[in-house]
Amino acid sequence: VYAFDLPGIPEDAIAIEVKDETLTVSAEREKTQETDENGFYRFERRYGTFARAVGLPQGIDQDHIAARYENGVLEVRVPKPEEQKPRKIELSKTLDA
Repeated sequence: VYAFDLPGIPEDAIAIEVKDETLTVSAEREKTQETDENGFYRFERRYGTFARAVGLPQGIDQDHIAARYENGVLEVRVPKPEEQKPRKIELSKTLDA
């Protein structure tokens, strides 16, 4: 499970991609302005685009990655890859010449 804190970002502004065993989460927060009755502008939040990239283990099934966004937290669930089992190799029989 990967968790990303993205407070105040709408769900439709979040992009999640998987490419070459890398999970990339990117989003954009727009600039907001507030004015009060004295005509002053105050900016209290950061704005702009950002992206985070996280390496994924080899052998994951990309079709089973799931994401959920709730209360400003993006949770991406990546199933563990199956452990590779050793393969037994039979010896071939020696033929008499």
